[in-house]
Amino acid sequence: MENNSKQNKRNKWLSRVLIAVSLLLLLFIVRFFVLTPMIVGGDSMRKPYNKGAYILVSKLKYPRVGDVVVFRYPAITKENKSMKLMGRIIAEPGDLLDAHANKLYRNGHALNIPFALKENFKLYLPKEGVNLRLTPDNLVAYREAIKKEHPKYAQIHHGSLYLNNKKMNRYTFLSPYYWILADIETSGPDSRHLGIISKDDIIGVVIMP
Repeated sequence: MENNSKQNKRNKWLSRVLIAVSLLLLLFIVRFFVLTPMIVGGDSMRKPYNKGAYILVSKLKYPRVGDVVVFRYPAITKENKSMKLMGRIIAEPGDLLDAHANKLYRNGHALNIPFALKENFKLYLPKEGVNLRLTPDNLVAYREAIKKEHPKYAQIHHGSLYLNNKKMNRYTFLSPYYWILADIETSGPDSRHLGIISKDDIIGVVIMP
């Protein structure tokens, strides 16, 4: 009887340990692969996403136009770490942006957002696998994305792309890309400064608040 009692206590203890480990593992999976809590550290967004706000970021929700997202971009620091930035998706893969007369248009429809222009432009947001003709104008927005896709081989000289020292008039993108803007126009950086943003660099979609 005494041995059975000790065995039962040992089994209960092991069960509790297994439950605790399972819960910790579940929390780890949720934290790093499903939902991530964050605190807004910048002032690029309006309420309720202003500085100091607590947000919950979903890594499973597919980013679409209108979503507020957290995305990463390489920081220019000695540590060579990436910055976590926040912005709103204005255009998604396959969309055409047209900016003129201090207005921004998405697929021909005017967007009700402030957009001070230094110059007019038209820009297609690449889908994965789409082959596009390169021009000196669109290469300004595409250049950083292409250099990230081919960090060892891509070079830009005099408004032209060279891969392995071969001049390229067309390019096939390896990822889908977005145009992301901060709510506060004078803050950033966002796509006005960084160009197109890869889906791979979007950490997740803000679902709370």
